[in-house]
Amino acid sequence: MKLLPLVLSLVLASATVSLAGPGQSSLGPKVIAGPGTPSLNLKNVRIDPRDGKIRGTAYVSFGYAAPSSAHIHAYALNSKGAVVAEGCDRLSGNLLAPHPRLAGRGRDAFGIELKGPISTFSSIRVVSHLGQSDCSG
Repeated sequence: MKLLPLVLSLVLASATVSLAGPGQSSLGPKVIAGPGTPSLNLKNVRIDPRDGKIRGTAYVSFGYAAPSSAHIHAYALNSKGAVVAEGCDRLSGNLLAPHPRLAGRGRDAFGIELKGPISTFSSIRVVSHLGQSDCSG
């Protein structure tokens, strides 16, 4: 009978961890992967606790060709909704090309550094774009 309380406490602990979400701290800003170009899906967008960069993966959407000049923008917003910091990262057209192990879908990881203390940001919106950009990454 001592096994039942142990199992219940493990289930409750895992449910609490899953509600917080992977890599998301309840004290930091909310990261929102917003609508961008329909040819790219953004997954696993989060704040990296090691260096404070916004990291994630862009996948080519089903039925779309790999874009040649795609990039990801991140906008940090304050509590009033004003943009207080921004950054971007270019994606590689070669990595976004169809990949046999990914069921024909390409992907590329991104990392964006935002200037300023993350604790002052209310939320961070991350969107994908196509076309020329002045990204340094």
